[in-house]
Amino acid sequence: MIRNTENLGFARACNIGAAAGEAEAILFLNPDTRVEGPALLTARAALLAEPGTGIVGARQIADDGTVERSCARAPTAASLLGQALALDRLGLVPSHFMTAWDHAEDRAVDQVMGAFLMIRRTLFAGLGGFDERFFVYYEDVDLCRRARAAGYAVRHVAGAVIGHAGQGTTRQARAHRLFYILRAGVQYAAKHHGRAAALALLATAFLAQVPMRLALAAIRGAPGEAAETLRGARLLARATPALLAGVLRGR
Repeated sequence: MIRNTENLGFARACNIGAAAGEAEAILFLNPDTRVEGPALLTARAALLAEPGTGIVGARQIADDGTVERSCARAPTAASLLGQALALDRLGLVPSHFMTAWDHAEDRAVDQVMGAFLMIRRTLFAGLGGFDERFFVYYEDVDLCRRARAAGYAVRHVAGAVIGHAGQGTTRQARAHRLFYILRAGVQYAAKHHGRAAALALLATAFLAQVPMRLALAAIRGAPGEAAETLRGARLLARATPALLAGVLRGR
């Protein structure tokens, strides 16, 4: 066990942990999961069965027994903006997660969720690990994208079954969760889709996402939710100068 003296963020902390090991397969696993030995062995066997497989994920079961839609599509500039405007709920752009698929069979996908992500050590090292610019969120999206660009398959393994409570580390920190999601989305857009997409997504965060969340909180009669949304928006506003500087540098 490695205990860092401060919160370094998911990506950086995972890189530190991975560097301390030597096994040919590395597993990144959220603390709100329940995993038994058979799932680990099944995932590892699937990862190492074909040299072209670089990353595998597991079938995740929520506390109520439903199968979580844990596999996702690689975001495009259009899908990032459309989802920020809630157009995916109207069917005008595809949702990020593959909600129409039941995750009942093995298949290649664009991305598996970082709650259970197993990767070949050689690939992880070759990619330079997680991009530490992502403090939390989108680091798994970015890693899977880079793995596929390097010629490796990302696969969902239905036979590896785990329990997943979901948002176990962020449920009690809604303002920070909102901030990190919004900031990471802009960083991802800047890295893979350019400055214009990143700037448009940042503007959408303030002009659309925050107002929509406040409206929903008002409809629900949830003043605490509205307050957390405003706190998240303030955090993003304070981080905007540094975020803009990174976007303009192409980072």
